[in-house]
Amino acid sequence: MNRILRFLYGYLLLELKGGAKERFLNLCASRGIYVWNVKKREENLWLYVTLADFFNLRPLVRKTKAKVVIRQRHGLPFFMPKLRKKWFFLFCTALTFFVLVMASTRLWSIDCVGNHGVTDDQLEEFLESRGLKRGVAMSQIHESELEKELRKAFSDLSWVSVTLRGSRMTISVKESLKPAGKTQDKKTPGDLVSPFDGVVVDVIVRNGVPKVKAGDAVVNGQILIAGSVPIYGDDGLVKQWAYVEADGDVIIERTCLYEEALPSRYVVNENTGRRGSGYAVTIGNRNLKLQLQKDFLNEYVTERDITPSFFTFLSIPVRLREIDRIEYLPTLRFYDDKEARKLLEKKIMRFLATLEEKGVQIIEKNVKIDNEGDFWLIHGEILVWEKAMLFQKLEEGADKAVN
Repeated sequence: MNRILRFLYGYLLLELKGGAKERFLNLCASRGIYVWNVKKREENLWLYVTLADFFNLRPLVRKTKAKVVIRQRHGLPFFMPKLRKKWFFLFCTALTFFVLVMASTRLWSIDCVGNHGVTDDQLEEFLESRGLKRGVAMSQIHESELEKELRKAFSDLSWVSVTLRGSRMTISVKESLKPAGKTQDKKTPGDLVSPFDGVVVDVIVRNGVPKVKAGDAVVNGQILIAGSVPIYGDDGLVKQWAYVEADGDVIIERTCLYEEALPSRYVVNENTGRRGSGYAVTIGNRNLKLQLQKDFLNEYVTERDITPSFFTFLSIPVRLREIDRIEYLPTLRFYDDKEARKLLEKKIMRFLATLEEKGVQIIEKNVKIDNEGDFWLIHGEILVWEKAMLFQKLEEGADKAVN
């Protein structure tokens, strides 16, 4: 508390030279003049005294035949004259403080947490219909009433919590779980057919009638396992047909043709070494760029957020970004034999990996790489074993011939 009072009223650091220094201190004590931090430096005394008591030291200095030199001035009385010369700085500081105080009383950010079926847009549209949008005074928001209105407007919300912090409103919700309807596990009658030409390697039937065997050549669309099952009578004749969903594993060996081209020349962006920088300010939805140099014809642009943390804490829609620009020059280059082969081999390896992810077994690959002038070409044949997965719906009542 004493430090605050001293700053408000002002105080001085004095150097007392010559004279009767002890008598000077005794006279100060007898006159009620408070001095502190008295220190002796060489032959002189250094001490602090308030500005008001300084004007009462003149008779004491005369009696003790001492000399007083002011070394430092502290406190508001000495600080204010300097600020008078910087009135514009004071005005801007006060204006900034006023704007921050006013902005902190407004709603600038709305966060929705826990919502899935009810979208953020739906919640914000509901809030706007109640007059609660960005920029509204925080005093107009009543959490408990808003929670009741949200639960009433959205029947899917089983729990709602509205929290106000700074200039941010967070709406946390929990949605009611709707029991999923029971789906009937009804299978559709149909045939398993071949999606490509090839030779059957293996057949495993779980449901239906097999139409092919290992070693048979098949074509695209040919029935592999029929979903129409004949029911025979005692006389060995077909009495009726049962229609089921054909199910089984039919492995077919087929040849995949592979071809991919790579242009022999390409463009690479080389840095020129020239850089530029600037700043961008975003206020609401408006962007203002403060660039120190002109834009380059070809450039990489990176931005770094340097917004002071108190703007984010108060959810004030002001963002400050530092922009770094690097100039580059497009340069034409050509692939040599080693580079081209390496890139094309990577391409075919990705293609083979895609096939294996689909459950296709690679048996043999025979590919080669050629230089066709303007481009490099990789082409060839890949022998694979692949499971037939094409299902063809079967209409009940259709006549099926028995082979």
